[in-house]
Amino acid sequence: MDLSSYKSDVIDYSGSPSAMKNKLDFFLEDSAQQTPNAIIVMLNHLFSQFICSANDYQLKSNALMKIYGLGHLEKNNLRLLNKLPINDDVIILLNEIVRDDTNITNVLSAATILASLSTRFLNVFTLETVSLRLKNINNVLLVTPLINLIHNFYSIEEERSEIVQFLPIGEVTNILSNIVFENFIKFGNIFFKMLYTFCSIPHSDDDGKLIFEELSKYSFSIMNMTDSKTILNPSDLKYFCWILIKMFEFKTIPLNLFIEKQFPKLITNLMHSLNIKIKENSILLAGFAIKSGIVDDYFDSNFFFDLIFKNKYHDRIITSAFWCISLGLCEETVQLIIHSEYFQMIPQLYQESSLNAKMEIAYFLSELMVLSTDPPIEFLYTEFLNIYLDFLRIGTPEAINKIGMPLYGTIIDALDFYGSECTEHILHFLLDNEFLEIVQQMIEDEETNEIGQLFSKLLRPYIIEDDITPV
Repeated sequence: MDLSSYKSDVIDYSGSPSAMKNKLDFFLEDSAQQTPNAIIVMLNHLFSQFICSANDYQLKSNALMKIYGLGHLEKNNLRLLNKLPINDDVIILLNEIVRDDTNITNVLSAATILASLSTRFLNVFTLETVSLRLKNINNVLLVTPLINLIHNFYSIEEERSEIVQFLPIGEVTNILSNIVFENFIKFGNIFFKMLYTFCSIPHSDDDGKLIFEELSKYSFSIMNMTDSKTILNPSDLKYFCWILIKMFEFKTIPLNLFIEKQFPKLITNLMHSLNIKIKENSILLAGFAIKSGIVDDYFDSNFFFDLIFKNKYHDRIITSAFWCISLGLCEETVQLIIHSEYFQMIPQLYQESSLNAKMEIAYFLSELMVLSTDPPIEFLYTEFLNIYLDFLRIGTPEAINKIGMPLYGTIIDALDFYGSECTEHILHFLLDNEFLEIVQQMIEDEETNEIGQLFSKLLRPYIIEDDITPV
């Protein structure tokens, strides 16, 4: 039957609650075959006739649960529940069910409806309801909708001070901690997602320590995990890494516990995972740990180079690993890198990489040039000059300056170190590969004019006077 043609008087809404419930069930029995538009019509009838008109509390509750079930028949993620004429009365009813109903199915459905609605429907009444139900949680089935509601509340930036008052981070974490630990496969992912939300906003050192200790409960599993045997899936581990990253960003991570609990070893284990997503997120986490200055001696450049060349077709691994190496650069490490086999493999890696990875490689070489105390010729072999030429053609003005200035300085150093004969060979190679056109484009762009002028002056003895005109 085509429910889109239904009128409100099709069903007689008079009679006992049980009779009305039977009619409601009949009305919904073949809803699975309906179109989204027909379902919207049906849902609106249910709201107007049952939720807003029926006086019987249990009938309202039952109708609401039917609506919840019907909402899950939505097609193409239309989020039909958010298309309903929801008003304050409906929100109050939902809250009353969550707070007072003794039927766990009703409570679960009402809480799930609240969690699935737009945040514009959330208010202080719901905040109080969630707080009370959380403190008296008596069924693990409520964990998911309650966590989703807490996550939704913390996403409302303008109300956050009031939210923290009713649902303080420490209290919420403590209440849910043991329940989640005992049922991690079921609730671990949404619990970690909630902790990530907590850490994505300003939070106290005490909150950071509490959340870190919560993560530490799972460190043994990660430390001894293999790709085929772990209770934490890639999505869990993504949140695990990003929670720690956010704490590094807000400087709320307890650094002494980070070392004491052997988290550097844990991160290393994650970076050895065969799962690319786990590897990507853990490398990024390693970078934040290096940046904090607490693991200076734990990761060396060879470790990250090994990751790069074993995963050279994965952009995020390449860019994150080069970033990690860059964070630990000094004159000594630069010298070791230049004389390693990995340095000679960089030009080939560049040729095989995407634009994002090429940018990171070029930036990395520019940092090496700035810090190097080795003879400048190491950076001026043909295969490296080809990298600079390519990148100066495709880079943004900011990128051109970032690679152009160190390159200019390295060529000047070569002129001082080797004399004009060697430098002449390098400059002629550049000119034979359209470097003059690149320099002219630099001069014409206000943002790169300075470096363009420097190269223009350097090239002038090797070109015909009229071929380049500084402005």
